[in-house]
Amino acid sequence: MSYLLDTNHCSYIINGNIQVINALNTRENDTIAISIITYIALYG
Repeated sequence: MSYLLDTNHCSYIINGNIQVINALNTRENDTIAISIITYIALYG
């Protein structure tokens, strides 16, 4: 399964939200990605 993270979830990860990080760590064999829109929103 593939997951496309939104800006909020990326912000949680950047800020060290352990619940979100642990949830993603349980998906070892899945694809996790962000869109170019999310990337630009985070990094300008």
